[in-house]
Amino acid sequence: MAIGKKQLQKLFELVQAHQLQPQAALDIALGRAPFPGEPEVPAETKTEETVETPVEEPAKPAPVAVNPIKSEKALFDHTGRRIPPAGMKAKQIAPDGLFRLDPPKLDNENDLAQRLAYFQLAFADAPALDLPTEFQRLKSAVAADERLANLLNGICLPIILPQINEDGFNYDAEFDRVFVPAAKTAYLTQFPNRTIRSGSTNLVTVVEASHGRLLERLFQTGLVALFFPGALHGFSLRAQREQMADPELPGSIYLAGGFDTLAAVAMYPDVMARDGNTLIMYMPALRHNSDGCTLYFESNAYQMAVANGVYVDQATNYNSGGLVFYLAE
Repeated sequence: MAIGKKQLQKLFELVQAHQLQPQAALDIALGRAPFPGEPEVPAETKTEETVETPVEEPAKPAPVAVNPIKSEKALFDHTGRRIPPAGMKAKQIAPDGLFRLDPPKLDNENDLAQRLAYFQLAFADAPALDLPTEFQRLKSAVAADERLANLLNGICLPIILPQINEDGFNYDAEFDRVFVPAAKTAYLTQFPNRTIRSGSTNLVTVVEASHGRLLERLFQTGLVALFFPGALHGFSLRAQREQMADPELPGSIYLAGGFDTLAAVAMYPDVMARDGNTLIMYMPALRHNSDGCTLYFESNAYQMAVANGVYVDQATNYNSGGLVFYLAE
């Protein structure tokens, strides 16, 4: 059972004060441990006459087979990285693996419950959705499309994007009000000894149509999507945007902006901010100010930052941009 917003805030404060370990905070948020100060409910004493009813464990979802697809239609290679479309002019390089993301364990409902706990800590006002069911549905849809199936050989993160209010919507304001604080909360819960570096995130414009379509959906409802943070590893910002013009790319693929990238940070801070060799994540669907650059998320062993200042044509071994897969039922 989810705990209340005030209790979630209290958990965060205890972690920050080094009075509670991050994993213990997640266990409490999941209802697997009592809230600090509340007595633990004692287990019932068994007698010889007590007949213990066996508890039937919920059925585990059928695993989706992930094998490299060798097909002329494949748009991603055996690692889940985007194959540069024919005729793409913008710069990209093949990464050497020094900078990388490590996949989280997402094998069962307990693993996904931990990610829901991160979501509850970071987005206290938003309702949690059925992450296990939607994760399986979306993975199956990707696996069934030979153009996209190799994406599942890379890092695949199911994320929850909360519904946003269309009335008076301003991307800057929503980003700063909801998503930046969510990322910071998760980051400092996971890494209480680290710090936050501030940067300018204002004056952004959505420049990629697919991200605009995702926003239109979020005006109607919250949703579960798949976030692929390594799909554009080594692509310059211009290349990340240019590859979206490929007519073979299905409409279920969206170029990442700020909301989806920071939702991934909020639910997977251990993955997205592991150490100084994690990827710098561009937010390519956004343009900052008028110079064509974008915002980015960066972390090292000491601090994280959400800031601006990306060279449009620089392709490096340490940068990437996310792709999002979403398919309505």
